[in-house]
This record gives sequence, C-alpha cells and structure tokens, in this order.
Amino acid sequence: VGHMAALLEPLAQRIARHVRAGSAVHADDTTVPVLDPGRGRTKTGRLWTAVRDERPYGSTAPPAAFYLYSADRTSEHAHALLKGCRGHLHADGYTGFGGLYEADPKTGAPAPLKEVACWAHARRKIYDVHIETKSPAAAEALEMI
Repeated sequence: VGHMAALLEPLAQRIARHVRAGSAVHADDTTVPVLDPGRGRTKTGRLWTAVRDERPYGSTAPPAAFYLYSADRTSEHAHALLKGCRGHLHADGYTGFGGLYEADPKTGAPAPLKEVACWAHARRKIYDVHIETKSPAAAEALEMI
C-alpha cells in the first residue's frame, strides 16, 4: 500500500493543483475515526476536503476533489489545504478559514479569497436565536431565507 501511495503521489499533487486553480473552491473538514495503537480504541482525526466544480457557472473545467488528513483542526491545516487558491471560497463559518479572507498586513497584498458564506450554516444560527429569544427580527430573517 505504501509503494502504491508513493506511485500515486504525482497524480494526487496534480489534482490538488487543478482544484486550487479554480476561481471558486468549496472546502470543509469532517471528523474521522483513526486507529490509536496501544490504546485499544480510536481517536478523532480530520479529513479536509477541497472541491472544484464550476459546471453551474458554465465552465468546461472538469470537477475534482482532493483531501488532506490532520490529527487536529488548527487553522494551519485549512491554510495548507487552500494554499495558492485565489477567488471565492464556499465554506462554513470555521474561523480557521478567516485569515484567508484578509489582506496581508505586512505587504498590503489583497486577500487571496473572498468568503462565500454557507446559507445552511447562517440559517442555523438565526434559527437558534429565534428559538431562544422569539426575536421578531430572527423570525423575519428566517421567513426571507
């Protein structure tokens, strides 16, 4: 398996370059159980996913996805996943993506990505506020969504 993984590494890198070159990228992470030798159980790892699919925008670029694994959810992994991306990032509200939406304070270079927030995640927070407070503004926002 290790030999096969080494042989496929150039292909995986090429797919990652293709995904990162897209003008719109979707990114997320999810928990995965990982064997924890010596403890007799599993621990929680993260599988980071980046997806390029511009077909809804009329592009002929082929859709693709690539994955990176990490043992934790620190922002350095989100930044590694999206290294070199420029354009729009469709993602949840995970704060680890936040630095990618900001201009470089040292050089003044523009932010590499523009945030395209997820309606499902935004709606969920508004719904929680509505349930807790019965806020008319939250109810109106839910109605508009």
